[in-house]
Parts: sequence; structure tokens; C-alpha cells
Amino acid sequence: MLGYARDGDVIVVHTLDRLGRTVRDTLNLIHELAERGVGVRNLADPIKVDSSDPADPMAQLAVVLLALFGQLERTYTLERAAHARAVATAKGRRVGRPVMVDPAKLAWAAHLRDTGHTIAEIVTTTGMARTSLYRHRPYWPPEPVTAGAPDRDQDRATTPPRGADQLCCPQASLCEEGGGGAAVTAGGHPHRD
Repeated sequence: MLGYARDGDVIVVHTLDRLGRTVRDTLNLIHELAERGVGVRNLADPIKVDSSDPADPMAQLAVVLLALFGQLERTYTLERAAHARAVATAKGRRVGRPVMVDPAKLAWAAHLRDTGHTIAEIVTTTGMARTSLYRHRPYWPPEPVTAGAPDRDQDRATTPPRGADQLCCPQASLCEEGGGGAAVTAGGHPHRD
């Protein structure tokens, strides 16, 4: 609508605070519209505004006052909502949207995961969305992306610990310091003497 408005048009709004969230947003928008020759008129505010005449100082004052009151009201609304959330949380109430996931389905999904089923199988079996599973069971480790990826716990059990300052590459013939591979610094650069 703002892109369609032409010189001589008047945009009618219910209240002036619908044009912007802050005084600056509202005044900037009204100024840009005034430069294009477009006026603004409000319907429900206690002070009637008609910015089609930019030379009227009372209209300018009314715009600034109504934009300021709109911003003040918005700030108070946000503060009251934040206070209500804090009080509810302090009383142990859950804040936000109610949980729509069936606890029995979550328990069944946990059982399936513990018995080795994949997330795709659990999604198919329970009918739950994948995102809901991860949201309510965030401690599940992610599945390997590549086919046949080795188990990390087995790798840790068979791999000897390395020093914090050195890593070794698998090319044992290049290692001058002995110990199963060419020495590589922690940054991944080859060790040179």
C-alpha cells in the first residue's frame, strides 16, 4: 500500500500507533509520505490527525504526542507481560505454549531409542515429528551422517592417548620421533626440526 500511494492520496489508519512501533519509526514514515505528497489520517485516536497539510503546527504536535503515547503504551505492555511471565515462573508454572506431545509417546520413543532404533524408525512408529523428538529428548546423540561410520566409543578405547601438544598422522614411515606417525602440531601443521 505504501508503495502504491501517490501525490494527493491520504492513508487512513485506525490509530496512529499502527504506523510504527516507536516514535522514530512513525515520524520517519509520516515524513517520507509527506515528501511524496501523501497524507495520513487517523480514526480512533482521541486527537484527530490529518497530516495532509504539513504546515499545520497543531497537526505536527498531535502526531508527535500520539506516536509518543503509542510507544509508551507498547513499552508498558511489554513490561507487564515480562513481569507476568517472571511471576508465573517463580510460582513454578510453565510459561508459553502448552506441550502437545503425549507423554506415553515420548516414553515409547525413549524405549525404541534405547533398544537401538534409528530416529527415522521412531518417527515412523510413533507418528511424532522429528523436531518434536529432538526437542523433548535433546540428550540423544546425533546419528552418524555417513554410512558405516565407526563408533566413536570403540575408537577411543583402541586409540592410544596423545599428548596435548602433538597429534600423529597415520604415516608411520615419516615419523622421525617414533611412536606411530609423523608428528603434527595441535594446529594441524607438520612438525619440523
